[in-house]
Amino acid sequence: MIAALVLGIIAGAISFLPLLAAVKAARHITATSNLSHASALILALVGSSIVLFGSAAACIALSRDNALTFALGEALGLCVSALGFGIWRAVSMRKQESQKQVEEGKEGN
Repeated sequence: MIAALVLGIIAGAISFLPLLAAVKAARHITATSNLSHASALILALVGSSIVLFGSAAACIALSRDNALTFALGEALGLCVSALGFGIWRAVSMRKQESQKQVEEGKEGN
């Protein structure tokens, strides 16, 4: 049961990788191309869903008794990965803003 939970958390974290790649790819798309932003994110959502449902189907085929634990682990892994990414981004953006303020203060003196 613990192994199913740990494997589910790992599968959930892996399912966040397509979304992370889409966010990074969206930065390189021109600002006037809204359809490209949306299509990259939708494709990443489909890829993430394929990873989630594929690994859950494999768990059901291999060990039906641990399927619920695995699925809960997947949800937990995906949520923790998304929250960790969001917090990391917020902290790094705040650091960049404070560095810019310090640099602007040095230039003004």
